[in-house]
Amino acid sequence: MAKRRAGFSVDRIPGATQYTQHWVLYPGYYPPGPSFIGALDIIASPTERPYASLADFFQNVPWSQGSTYVRVDVQQFTGGPLVLSSLAPFTL
Repeated sequence: MAKRRAGFSVDRIPGATQYTQHWVLYPGYYPPGPSFIGALDIIASPTERPYASLADFFQNVPWSQGSTYVRVDVQQFTGGPLVLSSLAPFTL
């Protein structure tokens, strides 16, 4: 089973429910789904400290050939998926 690994930085104001996540998916990354359920191996900052800013993340995140950059715009809810089913683009 191949590992899936991701480095990330969250550009988020404390308490915000809408924010952006920035991920680097490394070679061998497999998204969770019916054919793969494995542990998420998150690569920490190479300096062993949180990234100070998005610019710091872009400058210092480990990158190798075959890596992929992903930007995710998040809208966070406190209700579970059944409560939010009317907002989902699919039927639960």
